[in-house]
Amino acid sequence: LQYSLAFMSSLLDKVECTIKEVEAEITSSNTKRNTLTFFALPEIEFDALDDASITRLFTTSNPQPIVIRNGCKYFDALSKWKTSDFSYLIQKCGNNHVYVRTETNSASYRNGQRYKIDKMQFSKYLRQIRDNDSKAFSSYMAVTNIRYRLNAIIDDVPLCEFEDSVTHKGDKVRVFKLFAPKSNFKFKLHSGPHLWIAPGKHYEFNHYDPDDSILCMIDGQKKVRMFAPEFLSSMYCNKRGSKGRTIQSQIDFSESDCDMYDEDRDAGINTMKYPLFKAGNVYGYSTVLQPGDILYIPAFWFHQITSLTKSISVNYFCGDYDDENNHFPSRIFQSCFESLKFWFLNIIEQNRTYEQFLSVLGNLQTSVYNTFYKQWHDFLTDAQVKQLSDEVIQYLMDEQSRSEQDIFYKYGDLRNPQNRPKV
Repeated sequence: LQYSLAFMSSLLDKVECTIKEVEAEITSSNTKRNTLTFFALPEIEFDALDDASITRLFTTSNPQPIVIRNGCKYFDALSKWKTSDFSYLIQKCGNNHVYVRTETNSASYRNGQRYKIDKMQFSKYLRQIRDNDSKAFSSYMAVTNIRYRLNAIIDDVPLCEFEDSVTHKGDKVRVFKLFAPKSNFKFKLHSGPHLWIAPGKHYEFNHYDPDDSILCMIDGQKKVRMFAPEFLSSMYCNKRGSKGRTIQSQIDFSESDCDMYDEDRDAGINTMKYPLFKAGNVYGYSTVLQPGDILYIPAFWFHQITSLTKSISVNYFCGDYDDENNHFPSRIFQSCFESLKFWFLNIIEQNRTYEQFLSVLGNLQTSVYNTFYKQWHDFLTDAQVKQLSDEVIQYLMDEQSRSEQDIFYKYGDLRNPQNRPKV
């Protein structure tokens, strides 16, 4: 216990010191030159952690990203899943069908605005990557649910188990022990585990997710750039109503004035092209992930990831374990509500012209409650439901966005509950 407390105190001191260094350098860096400043992501060796320190690391009210070097060294996948020939994956589930993004080398993809999806045999995609087929360089197999699509390899990564909810009797939650057998610390699963396989030099658009993410590097190398939720207004997000369940940024690091694939250098992105970066004193964090590393990405943190080589990675979308001491929605509402609101209103904007949206408005608080239970497998409080419901009505009544094409237009002022659809 003394060792754990001393270690965590040392780690927190280092993080605090890093923050002070960042604050001190931001002003000088951003005013002296017109390029974006990046700092190294905090990292720690897995062997330096124990059960108590892992618990403290992942149960804070405002978690920060961290790299755990060799964090998935116990995964069987680390010795079996190889980009050199993909032979094990082809043998185990090559006949299964997967969905692959195409046209991923276009500017519209790098801005998170457009891509196509093709269904193909898993083995066909792997052979394209293995053989450096021309089609491979404009494709990406992303967020493929291993349990449902590639079940033959599910035992190669930490398994998820159902448990009775501690706080909601009769409810079941899925949990996983990422660091077993070293630690019994539990994460609550939101979705996954997912498999991601990319060709070398694949550029994944800058975006944020509404869940925490545990990214496990199985083979290859990936360059990661991250930005805190506080920089939401400076990240040139795509307009509300953009497709997908993530929020994408239009910043394209591949247009920077240095080699984005050089792992020893960072994108010297010109803040003259993106003036909000300079005005907002925006800075980022970066790292290069090696096989066996784990990256913890807190919910609503922007992240842009480039595969420096052919790569295989696994991620779990997750949140705080369901107990009386941790409530994932409350942590999000307190630490990054503006990012949460932007994400949720993006979904509202996607649906405001469809007839089914009348049912949402007619049962707004229930719709909000159910949406977030499906996303987070956790329950919003009554106050949180009301807060988001009020934000929806205020947004829909904004005169700048309201139009006669809105399916609810004829109902008038929705701020009066009596005017809302009776569905």
